[in-house]
Amino acid sequence: MKIRLSFALPFGLFLFALFYIAFTLSLETGRMIGDTFGYDPGSRLVPLLCAGLLGLVMLVEMGRARRMARPRAGEDAAWLVVLNIVVAVVFIATFRYLGYLLATAATLFVLIACNLRAVGAGWRAPAFFKGLVLTLAYAVLAYSAIRFVVKTCFRLAREMQMPLLRDPTLQAGLATAILVLVLVAVHLLARRVGPIRDVWVPVQISVGVTMTVFVIFRLFFLVQLPRGVIWW
Repeated sequence: MKIRLSFALPFGLFLFALFYIAFTLSLETGRMIGDTFGYDPGSRLVPLLCAGLLGLVMLVEMGRARRMARPRAGEDAAWLVVLNIVVAVVFIATFRYLGYLLATAATLFVLIACNLRAVGAGWRAPAFFKGLVLTLAYAVLAYSAIRFVVKTCFRLAREMQMPLLRDPTLQAGLATAILVLVLVAVHLLARRVGPIRDVWVPVQISVGVTMTVFVIFRLFFLVQLPRGVIWW
């Protein structure tokens, strides 16, 4: 299977716009102190408009790339664009309630699976749902491993009087190392398990991207991401 750059690039930018919209909506909106008449539209307006415009343009580019690849597949391209829009709306609507982890991992897997189907590498329904369940379980496993490392650092810092273990940069570095080990170990193990081998690459990509963004924003830049149904 070969995916052209003309399709992969706008698809990646579409995912970025989608995440940015959901993240912006999860933030508290603010208004100018001197706005006594309610003219200030709020701090969310500009980033939402920019991200929405980026996502819309990238959807158009994805459809154009599909039509160029298969001249007779105009209906398929239209179906793909509509499906991406629907998935984007569901992601934005559920981002705060499900939380960053589950909403992002599931959305990435669904988008990857749907776009693979559009280029002729789709799966039947059982394989799709199997991959989705694996994605969610794998994401929770990776998140739990990172949370264990961070909580252990705080506990050791308290019990052993080592303030260095509270340093966010140190914790982020340890979490990054643990994440790499988890991704590599699970990937090597999954390649030997026949029943999940056919869906494993999209699962690995979905979880890898989700957790990489989590480590960068949550641990390095200390950005608060919605936990949703995950309480630990």
